[in-house]
Amino acid sequence: MSEWVSGRWSNLHNSDVWNFWNDKKFHGLVHGLKHESGVVNDQPLLDYMRSQINPAGKYGEGRRSIVAATSANTGEEVVYNSEDIPFEDWAQAVVSSASIPFVFPSQHFRSDLLMDGGMCSWGVNPAITV
Repeated sequence: MSEWVSGRWSNLHNSDVWNFWNDKKFHGLVHGLKHESGVVNDQPLLDYMRSQINPAGKYGEGRRSIVAATSANTGEEVVYNSEDIPFEDWAQAVVSSASIPFVFPSQHFRSDLLMDGGMCSWGVNPAITV
């Protein structure tokens, strides 16, 4: 397992994680500030995670996993485990956990607006960061 994860990380590029909104550097950043909840678009990360975490892949169903995010609705930590959510939603939960406020957009997942799971431990009120 650790070799598989290490191999994914060593081959990961910025373009696999984010791009500028509208594919334009300055105008994309402005667009992110004015119209999105993050300055860069993390759709490439969601696409990458969906391609890597799949039942047919090496990292598939049957592995117990846990991911934490912060609910912008309540300011509380939300924890999902592999038994709570359908496997096909797992990539979205992971990206929600990695949504650093102002950098990556908050993620709508189930009934919550989610952001980085560390927000609770930072003592930041998520309601003012969105």
